[in-house]
Order: sequence, then structure tokens, then C-alpha cells
Amino acid sequence: NSSSSSSSSTTTETTLSYKVAISDKDPLMVLILERYSDKSNGYLKVHRSGSEFLQFREKLKAMQDEGGVVIEGESYLETELGYV
Repeated sequence: NSSSSSSSSTTTETTLSYKVAISDKDPLMVLILERYSDKSNGYLKVHRSGSEFLQFREKLKAMQDEGGVVIEGESYLETELGYV
């Protein structure tokens, strides 16, 4: 992709999939698995600058500051093993 096409990408184009799972032991524990076309553009540029993300992040930050939410995040590289 050229820089002009990647800068105009949309969240729909760069989000491959996402899944929400709720713990069977603690209904307040949630796992969100998100897949993007790539980290530098799809995740860092497009996703993190999207209006939906920014609105959600503002609310989530307030809950973090109040001590009601703990976030643990990891980043992984996909392999061709398995399926989703």
C-alpha cells in the first residue's frame, strides 16, 4: 500500500475480526480479541484514531482512574496454524 492509500483506510477495511468472551468464572472479566490488517496502520493509525475508539477510550480511562477497571493488553503475531 502507498502511504496515501493507507492514510485513507477505514476501520472496516483494516479490522479483520474481533471477538468478545466473558469468563465462565467471573462475569466481570472480559477478553476482547481483535485482529487488524497490520499493526502500524490498521491498529495504531486507523483503529486508535477512530471516533468510536476515542469515545470508548475516554469512558474506559475514567473507569480505570476510579479503580473499577484493570486492563491487561498483549500484542501477538499471527501464524498460519489453527483457525478462527
